Amino acid sequence: MKERVSTVMTAQEAKEKILSGQLSFKFVTIKGNLYLASTTIKDSLHFEGAIIEGDLYLRDATIEGYLYLEDATIKGSLHLGGATIEGALYLEGAIIKGSLDLSFKKGPAEIYVTFKQAQLIHWAAPTTPLIIVSKEV
Repeated sequence: MKERVSTVMTAQEAKEKILSGQLSFKFVTIKGNLYLASTTIKDSLHFEGAIIEGDLYLRDATIEGYLYLEDATIKGSLHLGGATIEGALYLEGAIIKGSLDLSFKKGPAEIYVTFKQAQLIHWAAPTTPLIIVSKEV
């Protein structure tokens, strides 16, 4: 297991960084709801191992790369309704404590999940291919 870096920022600080082109938030704790509705992100967005202490709101957003959420914890809901993801969505090991909206406008090409997540994710996005990744050591 990777050790967490103790970087903490507000959701507003994270949003400002994303809008200015910083797209990696690996092992960062983000306090509050991160609203990125209708935002266009020109590359991949990384939240591996991050903790989002509220909702991650990407409704109607466009991500022109991949969305990485593996091993992330979202203490609120994940909103991807109407979103476009050009690449894949990586959810393996992610914990989403609130609701899950995967009613995409377009994409992703596939969703990476663990075996334990597969049924839930399939129900949320039944037409998107799932790739099951083993997290066992």
